[in-house]
Amino acid sequence: MMVDKIAAVVRGCGIPSIKSFDWSVMSLLLPFRPAMTGFVAGAIVLSQLVACGGASKADVADTAAGPTIQSLDEEGYSPPTSFSSDYCSSNDFPAQWEWRESTVRPQVRGAVSGVPLIRHLRDGRLIASYTKLGGHRSAPNNTDGHDASVGPFRRALFTQWKNGDVFEIYPAIYEGEDQQIYIGPNFDSEADYSSKNANVPKNITVRGITVNGVRPVIKLPATGASNATLGQSLIYIDKSEGITIENLEVISNDTGLGRIGKAGIYINGGKNVTLRNLRIHGFENRSANGIFGTSDNSGTMLIEGVELSGNGGGNGPEHNIYINYSKDDSKFTVKMLGSWSHDARYGHLFKSRAQVNILEGNYFQGSRATKPGEMRESYLVDVPDGGVLTARNNIFVKTASGDNTNGASLAYAAEGSIGRFDTTRPWALTVEHNTFVAFTQYFDNQKHQVYPFLLNAIAPVKAENINVNGNLFVGYCRKKSSLYGSPGYFGEGYMMADFNAIDQSFRPRKPQPSKSGLAPGSLGYQHKQSNVRRRTNAIGARD
Repeated sequence: MMVDKIAAVVRGCGIPSIKSFDWSVMSLLLPFRPAMTGFVAGAIVLSQLVACGGASKADVADTAAGPTIQSLDEEGYSPPTSFSSDYCSSNDFPAQWEWRESTVRPQVRGAVSGVPLIRHLRDGRLIASYTKLGGHRSAPNNTDGHDASVGPFRRALFTQWKNGDVFEIYPAIYEGEDQQIYIGPNFDSEADYSSKNANVPKNITVRGITVNGVRPVIKLPATGASNATLGQSLIYIDKSEGITIENLEVISNDTGLGRIGKAGIYINGGKNVTLRNLRIHGFENRSANGIFGTSDNSGTMLIEGVELSGNGGGNGPEHNIYINYSKDDSKFTVKMLGSWSHDARYGHLFKSRAQVNILEGNYFQGSRATKPGEMRESYLVDVPDGGVLTARNNIFVKTASGDNTNGASLAYAAEGSIGRFDTTRPWALTVEHNTFVAFTQYFDNQKHQVYPFLLNAIAPVKAENINVNGNLFVGYCRKKSSLYGSPGYFGEGYMMADFNAIDQSFRPRKPQPSKSGLAPGSLGYQHKQSNVRRRTNAIGARD
């Protein structure tokens, strides 16, 4: 049967089954009507998957023309390497590295001790201090924080903040039912409560304070996420506007005790939320996301300088970060800058159904399955509903993530099919000046090849709104194809290189100029989780 032949082609292209192809291949079958012959149907599918063979040594070469650009970066190159250059035939890939150690920017550490202290500032003036972040007990009717026995971030009555307030959290481990944060509507008075006149928080800032290189840690207790956060998370951002959370670590515990419903940080109704300079780690042992956003968010969600690691699981599956589309804002935007997502389990390093996604200067670092049956991340980046995706100056690293995962680094509109695409959202795809590195030829034990893109060829994005240009590819063995949507598609103006052509910070040793028009000054990535300005328009993510 033709379906069997199609399934065979799909498996030969590095996809274990049609089902695990996450709708992209299934969607290709939907246009086929009974009147179509099996030959035509097969030809269409084969045209999408034509580039499934291995690359020869000649394929792994510099395809960019023009003179080499002199790098202006002051960090210098790591020492030259002598890795095998015939890895596609010998399967002799170098061991995965993280970054050149001497150029890693020092990071603050999470507290291992300390006395909890929260300072409440209004218009730059200290008005109250607390030792608890939240709690279940109602506080007296005031907004000036005069009852310090109860933390300011709770669902119980009454409001202890005003719009524009700043809360400084000092280094300590905040662990317990009353050490979790809820930011959402509350009431200023008995009269407001009786009339259901809730005060929606606006422009509240929660800022961790670094002392001697140490910052505060909010940790999942053995009792789990509390009633104050509806059992969902350690930080719960409910209906609000302009909330900023910065310079904290939000972590699970090592015991595996304590239920948490959805994520380290749960966002449900936030408009213009900012998460900055955070570390969200370890929730894979509770099968939970690092960050989760519902469909009630709007505006722009900014994720900047955030490290996400060790999150995910098989319940959903769960991911390092998972943001839903907005049911109210057709241009809801998720913007991720200067962040590092790595070591997810089962799910993806980044997943978003938002209408607009902007990823600039990030590091998406896949991890290797080290024991039978282990599943690390599936996709590095998944934007399953399509829309607007701009991915620029990012580093994508893929390795052998394990059976029942996937070999694609970036997936776009993979769950869409005829009649199921959201045509009310804007559509455009820009993937430029990224560096894609494959430290393996096969992502699973069945020897399915890795590939850079899973791009749904029937998504309603116009050809003039597609720009896949100026990307650098290292370690890929796929036979190249110019056909958009095929596993061998690499875009335009790209460069292929072997591992000796880049240094340990993923910089090309002989940068080549790009014709993509990217201007110097765009945001690149610097480890750990920070941005630097690009100084040239060299192909790839770094100068």
